[in-house]
Amino acid sequence: AYMLTELRVITTYIRLFFFPINLNFDYDYPKYQSLFNPQVFLSFLFLFSIFGLGVYLFKVSVISVSGSEDKLTMRTDTVPHLRLIAFGILWFFIALSVESFAVVLDFVIFEYRAYLPSIGLMIALAGILGYMAERMKGKALGIIVISTALLFSTGTYARNEVLRDDVSLWKDVIEKSPLNITAHYNRGNIYTSKGQFLEAVEEYR
Repeated sequence: AYMLTELRVITTYIRLFFFPINLNFDYDYPKYQSLFNPQVFLSFLFLFSIFGLGVYLFKVSVISVSGSEDKLTMRTDTVPHLRLIAFGILWFFIALSVESFAVVLDFVIFEYRAYLPSIGLMIALAGILGYMAERMKGKALGIIVISTALLFSTGTYARNEVLRDDVSLWKDVIEKSPLNITAHYNRGNIYTSKGQFLEAVEEYR
């Protein structure tokens, strides 16, 4: 069940990397019991396709068949970018493999677990941008990169406001995961420490 759930979790990590919406410090994540659950199976196909793409790009980045079968030529124009993309994809999966498959943990998802693997996605993205830079006008690519950086910077600032203290942190978790027992318990402890016992009791209930 843990490994099946992790297929969905890894898909969530990828989504959060590109679209960091509804970030949550403590997810109330559903557990999955069957590979043939539509969500699990589609996640499996999605992840297998990305991993397969990484292996394929690593292979074709070395040499490529050109012309007759006995003639091999180096693809000097795209090899560096393909190798970079392949390395990034494989880094992502290898870095995630320990906590997602090799070791069973109490919590199926925590955003910090994607920090090290996400370096691989950044490397792959750098390879893609390098490839695009050779085929697009510099100004157009620069506008895309700057606009993306500004958008993500704004999102980071907003997220830091949520993380500024325990009250706002657990308030955010409860808004996104209303049935999260840990979040209610921790907010109850905060109210208790401040002498707000009626509010604390409500959270403990």
